[in-house]
Amino acid sequence: MKTQAPFRQIPNCLQTDGKKLVAFFCFLGVFSIQTQAAVVFEYYASDWAGPNNSWTSRTGNQELFYDTWQGSAPQKGSSTIAGVPVVTAVFDGNDFFTSPFVTGRPWAGLKEFSLSLVFKSNAPGAQTQTEINAFWNQRGVLGFELGGAGQGEFAIGLYNNGSQSGAVAASTGLGSGDNGTSAGNINDNNWHTLTMVVKDETGGFFSQTVYVDGSQTGSSLLAYGTRGVLADESFSLGAIRGSASAEKFVGEVAALRFDDSPLTAAEIPLLHSTYLGILTAPTITSSNTFSGTVGVPLSNNITAAGTTPIAFSATDLPAGLSVTNLAGTNWAITGTPTAAGVFSNAILTATNVAGSNNQAITFTITNSAPNDSSFSGWLGSATPSADLLVQYAYGASNSSTGVSSSNYPSTTFNSNSLVMTYYVRKNSTNSNLVTPQVHTNLADSNGWGPIPSNNIATVGTNNMNGVDVIQKTATVPIDSTTRKFLRLKISE
Repeated sequence: MKTQAPFRQIPNCLQTDGKKLVAFFCFLGVFSIQTQAAVVFEYYASDWAGPNNSWTSRTGNQELFYDTWQGSAPQKGSSTIAGVPVVTAVFDGNDFFTSPFVTGRPWAGLKEFSLSLVFKSNAPGAQTQTEINAFWNQRGVLGFELGGAGQGEFAIGLYNNGSQSGAVAASTGLGSGDNGTSAGNINDNNWHTLTMVVKDETGGFFSQTVYVDGSQTGSSLLAYGTRGVLADESFSLGAIRGSASAEKFVGEVAALRFDDSPLTAAEIPLLHSTYLGILTAPTITSSNTFSGTVGVPLSNNITAAGTTPIAFSATDLPAGLSVTNLAGTNWAITGTPTAAGVFSNAILTATNVAGSNNQAITFTITNSAPNDSSFSGWLGSATPSADLLVQYAYGASNSSTGVSSSNYPSTTFNSNSLVMTYYVRKNSTNSNLVTPQVHTNLADSNGWGPIPSNNIATVGTNNMNGVDVIQKTATVPIDSTTRKFLRLKISE
């Protein structure tokens, strides 16, 4: 929405500095204030407590109340939209709500707006009024009538267009007369989303366009009348307030929304696909990182928030994995990985009636090391040997593949110490599998002794070739007079 002040010249701007009067030639320039479009009110039947209670909008704290003097209270009901159970307000031809009788209503003074309704109409056919523009005498669904043409009203009503059931029209009183635009024969006891968009066009004209279920059904280019803006008046839901017609709405309403700006043609289908937000598109809530082991079956649950039912699918999963519907609403990524690696190209998709949501997911698949907590279990059918014991201790995944050279120990030294870095299999049941030792004389085979525990440090855990190994360091002091030799003793 935009308001603009005129550019005008002010010839005499007088100021004083306390000593003399000074004249300036001043201008009041054009300024434009851009205000953000907003939802003025939005009502959802699921928020309503039922008969004998007001119905409060989620936006703007606007309330609808029922007037027992002129009618009865609608009932709270239930129905199904797009296969999803929803709460509804049920009108039987004698029920309606009305907005409070207060001034300063948020729609007052608007030249353009959007009005959207999710409803199901099953009113009796052959409505009395046959004129599409005469909303003041139609079977009222919602709106208000002030009497006289072009008084700034809005309305939705049913009229007799010659068909068996009649047609629905959305109307305004913004022109010099009252103008209705057809929504077609949707008095058919089916759920529909109807949106009327009023947009300020150039040259004193406005467009009045009606959409049903996301598609345009009619549009008119009309000239603004003398008033040309919406009046500061209350409206009714279930009837057209102030209407001369005794015919009221028969059907159900699930949601009603009013925007203080014209919605775009791109926004309308989205409103319909979600039925003004009654149905919510999914949002994936499960983890985006998964892990597994080659040859070991896995099952990782996947979840999403949103209108159920929600279905899942995925692309570029690691070989051996797939998305599975376990039962009902329970879904998982299941299968047995066949290759190790980090797979980061997979995309998980959740889909429901209102839309879809994608999430990139990453899998870290490690090689299997079956039954490797003991040397004998790791060996399998292989013949024990000192070389295989070394391979096992350093983290070989199995007896036939061997260990990477990066798993072998290495040494560094500085001016006062000698440091050996080495790896040892993490899940070994033998706590003394690898023992770092020190000696000062290689000729003496009996002089090797353990390095003190306070000189041994754990650096961290790494996964090397699919096997978890602990990285450690063993440090001994050195000087210029004594030789030091280090080795690892591996025993099972």
